[in-house]
Amino acid sequence: VAFSGNLNPRCASPGDDSEPSLRRQYKLAIFRFRRLFPAQRSSPSASPNMNLTFFRKNLIAVIVFVVVTVVIIAPLSQLYVTESDRYPDNVFLPPSLSDNSWKHGIDVIIKIVSVDFLTSTYRVHVNLDGYDSINSPVNETLMDQMGLFVKRPFSIFFSENTYSFDAKKPISPLDLTLNFISGDPSYYPFDTWFDQIPILAFFTNNSNEYIPVSVRAMGTIPITSINPLILYNSTTAITTVSLNMARSATTKGFSLFIIIIMWLLALGVTSVAYEIIFCGREVILPHIQPPIMAATAALLFAIVNVRNAQPGVPPIGSLADICGYFWNVALIAVSAFMMTVCWVWRWAPKPAENKQSCQTVETK
Repeated sequence: VAFSGNLNPRCASPGDDSEPSLRRQYKLAIFRFRRLFPAQRSSPSASPNMNLTFFRKNLIAVIVFVVVTVVIIAPLSQLYVTESDRYPDNVFLPPSLSDNSWKHGIDVIIKIVSVDFLTSTYRVHVNLDGYDSINSPVNETLMDQMGLFVKRPFSIFFSENTYSFDAKKPISPLDLTLNFISGDPSYYPFDTWFDQIPILAFFTNNSNEYIPVSVRAMGTIPITSINPLILYNSTTAITTVSLNMARSATTKGFSLFIIIIMWLLALGVTSVAYEIIFCGREVILPHIQPPIMAATAALLFAIVNVRNAQPGVPPIGSLADICGYFWNVALIAVSAFMMTVCWVWRWAPKPAENKQSCQTVETK
């Protein structure tokens, strides 16, 4: 079978009446070409090998997943649970409560509820519980017989303020917001914070008669490491709770992990820019460069979200930003700009196509 004419119908002139015939001949040529060179298909005998290969790949993926889970995920999860369930418990019993000579006493339980390092504050919930001993005279007891209501009014100095408790009323817990003495969030994630809470209890009608205080401090904040230390001054009868707070181990580890990810992204973009600018990679693959430039520009605005994924990260300007974010943004911005300039500088229009280049092809 032989036919002649333009195989491509686009090459036919607008007034050519043979366009339908040329289109049929074009389709017939394609059909015969496919009959001569059929696509290779996998034979039935190869299916067992393919199934075996597929099984091996799945097995390798399962093994890798199990290893990563056992070696990395499980220990980190256990560490996080340990930090979450960790109660930095420190109980102090003054000397006056260690023997049988004491008459009254107050249990002070301090629980740290939340921490806000940006405002240098933290919230505590304080439970107070008064009690009397058998040595206390009936007319001088601190609480009533049921131990529910105050019998003798007393006051307690806690941190910077004094709180009074009247007679015939229960002892209400205190919810307070306190300020740190020292600490700077700009050293994130290696910032440390410190505060001291002085505690002194006395009777309201006689401020010189002190009430022995036993203190217990605890905290349950997963992303924060809390280490309380309780000190007692026998001269002034003041009990001081020293609080040292820092970022937990999981917080520091995850912050460093985010910094490493940002560096890998920035260095990856920089290496691609080097290949395009100095190695002429766009000459080999001219259709790839514009999408790469678009992805680089998108990464420039997306890396800030990666930076904000760090737990409890302060505003931009901390130590973590100096070690990573600032340099990463600079590398990505310079790479995007240089790739754009290189693409514009080396771009050249395609040569004009000759409309008369359509030639008649004869196939036999």
